[in-house]
Amino acid sequence: METCYVVAQSFSSADLSHGPIAMVDEGFPVFAFAPTGVTWPAMAQTLPRLKSMKATVLAIGDRSNSTLPPATTICIPSEIPELLTPIPHIVPAQMFAAHLAAVEGLCPERAEV
Repeated sequence: METCYVVAQSFSSADLSHGPIAMVDEGFPVFAFAPTGVTWPAMAQTLPRLKSMKATVLAIGDRSNSTLPPATTICIPSEIPELLTPIPHIVPAQMFAAHLAAVEGLCPERAEV
């Protein structure tokens, strides 16, 4: 949010399904972090729901998860212990934020006051 001056909010798939999903409509941008492991079953239920709402979903998952749609997925290595998966999963989103800031003519390393 601070890098690009855009409104963004993170939700677990469970929290998203209990109210905030009402914000989603056609073209609504969603970054879906979908590592295999304990969080996958809930995300597996949420992704089809977002698709049916015609949201624009970019899933970030690992190569071991063959159920993610390949055209809208960024795949990361799957040889990472589950405890460490948040680290490589967040990198594509950070790169997106840095590039968006550059396109907008903003310095991603400095917040304006």
